Amino acid sequence: RRKEQEEILKAMGAEIILNQSDPDFEKKFKDITYATKATVAFDAINGEMANNLMKWMPRYSIIYVYGVLGGMTIPKTDASQLLFKGKTITGFFMPSYLLSMSYVSVLRLFLRFKKYRKTLCTTEISKTFSLSEVNKAVETYKGAMTNGKVLIKPFK
Repeated sequence: RRKEQEEILKAMGAEIILNQSDPDFEKKFKDITYATKATVAFDAINGEMANNLMKWMPRYSIIYVYGVLGGMTIPKTDASQLLFKGKTITGFFMPSYLLSMSYVSVLRLFLRFKKYRKTLCTTEISKTFSLSEVNKAVETYKGAMTNGKVLIKPFK
């Protein structure tokens, strides 16, 4: 959502980067979606974003909502997108997904994931705080979220 985040993604090797705060975000999203023939979207925001994704994605697309940063409901949902354009919106909750799998499948998944955990799945820790500094930790994080997470160590 910010320019500095775009730079971080470029440094990580991302080829297609969209910034939802750009004034032409909708047009860029549609252009890239149609050019790449993308029919699957993962949405951590929900709320109005889920509704927009449903409008902007091509026919027969599926949107997986896996977060609720923008709220718990999807306002102004247009049923014609579901009925006449064959789109689907569904939730994705990792613990439920894992419970639906066999133990062998879960083990295979974790073994495949293991090789990526230190590259694709890293978390930057910008600062560490004690439990007594929790208010300061929250303010630090709110002031510079792009810098990484703050870690609260209760026994520091």
